[in-house]
This record gives sequence, C-alpha cells and structure tokens, in this order.
Amino acid sequence: RLAGPDAPVPAVAGAPEAHELYLQALYLWERRTPESLRRAEEMFRRAAQLDPGYAKPRVGLAKTYNLMREFSMMPAREAYAAAAEEAKLALSLDPADVEAQTALAFAEFYGLRQLDSGIARFERARALDPGAATIRHWYANALLHLGRFDEALGEIGEAQRLDPASRAIVASKGLALFCAGRTAEAVSLLEELATLEPDFLSPRTYLTYIHLAEGNWQAWLETLRVAGMLREDASRVAVADAGLAGLAAGGFEAMVAAMLAEERSQHTAGKTIVYNVARMEALAGDRAA
Repeated sequence: RLAGPDAPVPAVAGAPEAHELYLQALYLWERRTPESLRRAEEMFRRAAQLDPGYAKPRVGLAKTYNLMREFSMMPAREAYAAAAEEAKLALSLDPADVEAQTALAFAEFYGLRQLDSGIARFERARALDPGAATIRHWYANALLHLGRFDEALGEIGEAQRLDPASRAIVASKGLALFCAGRTAEAVSLLEELATLEPDFLSPRTYLTYIHLAEGNWQAWLETLRVAGMLREDASRVAVADAGLAGLAAGGFEAMVAAMLAEERSQHTAGKTIVYNVARMEALAGDRAA
C-alpha cells in the first residue's frame, strides 16, 4: 500500500489446496532422506502449479534442490542452479520472503562460491527474521566454512533453542563442536543421534570426518559404508567395501591402494566426481597427483 495504489501485492497466503500441499511437502523436506526429498519436490511442484502466484512452494523447491546434491540425487552444479532459479522466482512473487533470501544465499555461498555476497545475504535474512531457526542453522554452517567456529557454535545453539526438535540442527551442532575442537562432545552427540535416527544421513557424514581426522580407519570405513547406503549411492558403498577388504588384508597401505583403485574405476565409469579421486590421492600421500 505504501508503494502506491498500482503496486502489485505479493500473494503470500496461497490457495487452500496449494497451501496444504506446501505444508505436507515441508514436513517431508525436514525429514531429509532421498525418498522424502523426492516426494517433497513433487508436492512443492504441484503446489506451485495450483497457485502460480504463491511464493512459498518456490521457496520449498529452492530449499529442496539445495539439499538434493548432498544426498547424491542431483549433480551439485545442476542442483545449485535450480535452487537459485527457484529462489529468484519466489522473490519475484514476494520480495520480503526471508526464506527465499536464505535459500538464494545458500546457492550463492556453496554453489557459486560467492562467499562475500552469500554470507551478507545470510546476515540480512537473519537480521530481518532473527527467530527463524533455518536461517540461523544455515548461517551457522556457512560460518563453519569460513573458520568462524565460535560464532558458528553460538548460532547453532540459538537455532536449537528456536527448534529443539530438528534433527538437522542437532547434527550440525555436532559438526560445529568438532570444528571448535570439542571432539569428545561431538562424537557423543552424533553417535546418539545416529542411534536414535537410523535413517538420517548427516550424523554419519559428520562422523566420517571425525574418524578420518583421528585415523580411526575401521570406524571411518564402516560409517562411510552406512552413509553411502543412506545416500543410495552404490559408488560410495563400493569404495568403503574396497577399503574394508584392504584394511583387513594389509593394513593402512592396502586400504588406501584398494580405495584409490576403486575411486579411479568409479570416476572412469562416470559414477563419481574427480574430487573423490583427489581426496584418496591425498590420503595416499601423493600431493602432485
């Protein structure tokens, strides 16, 4: 109204059927499994088709695509591009939607490597809606990547206070504790979460980081295998199996050799990214490779 009588009014509430689909999809999105994300994408898409002027389903699609690359459901470049496109569509419908700003910040920060603009957009969204747990959560994760560990712990703690039932926030808190050097607390939290939520990928992923950093090869490989199964990624399971066989047969060197051979084979077949080959070359100590 302040913009004048001819200014377009964004459709925020949405048609009842579209809004109901949006709410159902949001629940599925929060589950964060390959199957729940597939169903969430379908339902967000249907809601957007039912009410093209309703911004929230577009926000939901952006958030879904941001997560799909983590679960091996879409190549990262494709997923981030789709997330940015949907977030921008949502903002064209409702420029004040801070969740859309947050989804766009996520795609900018991680997908486009626009760290300064991405973190600035996170901070603007946080200032506009300091009580939004998802904004605090994703902002905290971005701070971890910038090495601002104490700030990240503060933000993830606030996210947990705002949404104590979110298993995704609890998992990220475990990662933040590890990054801040509080490894025992991190392992305890993540192992408990993994036991309570056997279908949830994130605690296993973060435990693989910790086991690898500590050189706990057996635990690393076993957790890596479970993470691959939860991602429905046969290439990761094959690499873990190769490592377990190598470790049993000849210790660390045999483990690395077997995993490196499997990573190269998977990459040649187009089933994994070259980064995974490089990571194994690094573990083998061949920096030039």
